[in-house]
Amino acid sequence: MELRLSAHGAYHHQFHLVWIPKARKRILKGNLKAFLAGRLGAIHEYHPEVDVEQVSI
Repeated sequence: MELRLSAHGAYHHQFHLVWIPKARKRILKGNLKAFLAGRLGAIHEYHPEVDVEQVSI
């Protein structure tokens, strides 16, 4: 990520998102895994200011 500039300052934000469903080993397989990876990867398409660096499911 790069330093971003606004009219009143400069900033560099990074976030780490961890989502752990209770039954993740049984749920996050096959089609759902592919769907979630695609949706998380498409965030940049709708929000160009957000950079998704890595998706691990």
